[in-house]
Amino acid sequence: MRLTKNSNVVNIIYAFVFLLFAVIYYFFIYKDDKQTTIKGVGNDEQPVYEENIKITSEESHGKVYITGEINSPGVYDITKEERLIDIVQKAGGFTKFADIDAINLAKKLVDEEAIKVPSVMNDNGEYDQSDHTNEDELIDINEADESELVKLNGIGPAIANNIIRYREENGDLKSLEELKNVPRIGDKIFEGLKHQIKI
Repeated sequence: MRLTKNSNVVNIIYAFVFLLFAVIYYFFIYKDDKQTTIKGVGNDEQPVYEENIKITSEESHGKVYITGEINSPGVYDITKEERLIDIVQKAGGFTKFADIDAINLAKKLVDEEAIKVPSVMNDNGEYDQSDHTNEDELIDINEADESELVKLNGIGPAIANNIIRYREENGDLKSLEELKNVPRIGDKIFEGLKHQIKI
């Protein structure tokens, strides 16, 4: 009788140990393996790790090279949907001498493309006036306010205010060359904008 009871106790212990191992296997081994398995065709199973199946809309579609009148020329990665304006922003924007009207900012980009942002200056360092000869488009340097002055090549808000202050202190400019008397307007800036202005 005592032997039978001892046998029952042993069987209960074996059953408990077996159940414990089964629970551990399910929650710590089988379940983890199942999460990294993707069902294949039919009844086959193909284990695939998560990092191998992550594909996003930002995946690199190639590289382009941008140079010319850009603040940070170089090679940049592009995505499938990016356009020229996106790369211009990545490259720090245009310089003050960029001829923005000569390029298509909405253009889609392709791998290995080379882009050169043209300049409003010609090879002699002079302003290229070939596309800017319409008298009606010239800005009257004696009448223009800040919003008009900042449209000129090389002129930002600070220099625009210098021009306005110069007019207030000295009266209207008598010649275009007099503009070089305004603080921070040197020969290079003057050459870049002299074909955009009138008096």
